[in-house]
Amino acid sequence: MTKRIIRIFYLTLVLALTISGQQVYTFNQEAENKFDAAVKDYENKNFLVSVSTFQNLVKLPFHQRTTAAYLMLAKNYLKLDEAKKAQNVLQELLQKYPESNYIDNSYYTLGISYIQQGNYQSAVGSFCDAIVTTNDTKIQNRSYLKLIWITTNKLDVKEIDNLIEKSNSKNKRNILNIFRANKLFVAGDVKRAKLLIESVYAEVKSTKLKSMAQSIRNKIYDGFTIKIGVLVPLMKNHPLSPFREIGEDVLNGIILAADEFNKQAEDEFKIVLDVRDTERNVTKSTIETDDLVKQKEILAIVGPVFSNIAQAVASVAQKNKVPIITPTATGNGIAAIGKYVFQPNPDFESRGKAIANFAVKNLKLINLAVIAPNEPTVRSIVEKFIAETERVGGNVVSVEWYDKGSLDLREQFKNLRKLGSTSAVEPVVPFSSKVNANSRMRILAAGVKHRLLDSLIEAGGSIPVNKLFGKNGKRVADSLGLQLAYPNVQPDSLNQSVNSIHGILFPLTSADEIGMLTSQLNFYNVNAQILGTSEWFDKNELDEHSRYTNNAIFISEFFINDNDEQIISFIARYKKMFRKEPSRNSYFGYDTMLLLIDQIARGGLNRETLKTMLADVYKFKGLHSKIDLSRNRVNQEFHILKYTDGKIIKVGEINCADK
Repeated sequence: MTKRIIRIFYLTLVLALTISGQQVYTFNQEAENKFDAAVKDYENKNFLVSVSTFQNLVKLPFHQRTTAAYLMLAKNYLKLDEAKKAQNVLQELLQKYPESNYIDNSYYTLGISYIQQGNYQSAVGSFCDAIVTTNDTKIQNRSYLKLIWITTNKLDVKEIDNLIEKSNSKNKRNILNIFRANKLFVAGDVKRAKLLIESVYAEVKSTKLKSMAQSIRNKIYDGFTIKIGVLVPLMKNHPLSPFREIGEDVLNGIILAADEFNKQAEDEFKIVLDVRDTERNVTKSTIETDDLVKQKEILAIVGPVFSNIAQAVASVAQKNKVPIITPTATGNGIAAIGKYVFQPNPDFESRGKAIANFAVKNLKLINLAVIAPNEPTVRSIVEKFIAETERVGGNVVSVEWYDKGSLDLREQFKNLRKLGSTSAVEPVVPFSSKVNANSRMRILAAGVKHRLLDSLIEAGGSIPVNKLFGKNGKRVADSLGLQLAYPNVQPDSLNQSVNSIHGILFPLTSADEIGMLTSQLNFYNVNAQILGTSEWFDKNELDEHSRYTNNAIFISEFFINDNDEQIISFIARYKKMFRKEPSRNSYFGYDTMLLLIDQIARGGLNRETLKTMLADVYKFKGLHSKIDLSRNRVNQEFHILKYTDGKIIKVGEINCADK
């Protein structure tokens, strides 16, 4: 409040005739002088001096400044954080001088004293009284805003109902029902909110109550606002940073999804975004997250983009029980921080598990090997790949590591050739025309096809044991008493192919490694199925080395069909809004926001309900992938892609949570 406004207020007090019953004041010059001096002390924040003067003024026989001194004494006490004393002074003023011209200001100030004491129900009553008694639009508006704040943030519907039930004033009941309608609306119960506000609006007659009811009525019919926090690296203080484009693309996808929903939505709710720049800085990100979670109207947070930032801020969201969903982070253990943390982009462990499942269960590969850069994230993939391969019946015969940036992997491939020529070599079953009828029947009973067996016997040929009987071929052959032979492979003779290693996983850190690895795989003549992670999804690199990369199979959390009508439409809408092509990160942002909106539209209108619903998401269909958060809140869905004849085609899907 400026000094000019304070002076006007005091002048109003001077001109007001304050009476109680037949009591009238006598002008007291000494009181006038002391009051002016106390006002100056108050303006100069000398509250200990001014409070003493106002205390003396209220003790004098009734004069022209008595009720003004009461009100100013209460305001002094509030400045000195003595809310209980302020409350007592105001209650005495209201009791002694109920016909004061500024009784409304006393009720308003009493409401402030109750707020300072944390007595929100009493504060509501005082602000209602201020509205009922005032003709001053400023006091009415201030009381209205205080009631909005208290009923939205400090009281539940049941507490408001108790206040309505105890009220003996029709006007106060109507005011309370206006704010009860607002409370229902904020809680997501839009239908009941509409019914209640229509009832109140029809009943109230006074202009000020009609105006208040209309304000809430407009809010309800304009739509329920859902506020979502967004954490992205916009790098506003570092405009040349390469991370800026990543943050902008993720944000663009989020904005497009929210904008499209708001345009199509009916009057139930609208999405509003509160975007924060993390600057890819842990401290800045933590500060922004802390500010977002403290806002009651924030329903959830989308972001951050990078795993290390997500790891740092997820605990802040978890502690405050705010759902946080990171669209792109892939680090292990982020969702494990708590039940309010979600990863729609699969983590490293899930990647290792997925490719192992597909290799053994779908491709029927038995002996698998790994050649990988010695990096922490890759180690996580490899460890899970080994564990899952063994769990589903495969066998990891070798793991070869190399330092990132290495170009010569002769030792790693020589080790594979040696292993493939000795302990990993697959025996064959030789056949001759001397196979007796009993042996023939037993082989057929083990699942071998008639035509295949007859051809082998007629030609006197041989066949690898696993190709004949499946992944447990040697065990089956031993149980049938069949003689096995071991091919004589010379590890140092590069002209002789090694076929006993059926698949090799190459979990890259960069697509730049594709040519180096596949050319050496070819040179060392190891005839194995190439298996890869999502870093293999780089058509330029695959095309450049197509002589070696043809038929490579890899998993990916991202795949779009350029001929799909939904994708064509999305690209057109994105280009129209942002005047550029969407990147993969744009899809991640868009699908994450779509997922969140879908859960909100289904009833996830508060943090707790939304958290529960997100944890139950199973195979939500986004543009770039399905999303399954039902297993530990980390997506388990992958595309299986194959590079063949110059094209990347989708050959399947796998959910590594499915048994």
